Amino acid sequence: MISALAAAAELGLAVGRITAIIQGYGNVGSNSARLLAEKGVKIVGLRDFSAAIYDPEGLDLSEVNAHVKANSSLKGYPKAREISPKEDLLV
Repeated sequence: MISALAAAAELGLAVGRITAIIQGYGNVGSNSARLLAEKGVKIVGLRDFSAAIYDPEGLDLSEVNAHVKANSSLKGYPKAREISPKEDLLV
């Protein structure tokens, strides 16, 4: 997260205009997503072992976290397009 923000600053990018995809939505990834979102970065994609989800308008992390808590994974999250975890979300 710190590296992403440092790179944005080095490139002169306004943090509020940056989008991010988090590959690996476990302890580290979920906290990275939360911290980036708190800085104004729009989180548009997440991936865990079960699925990848994408919404170009941004994901509501509190809703995603509630889904993960109830289902133990991103699979089946209803408010984003689901992509197979075998596909590369970063393409």
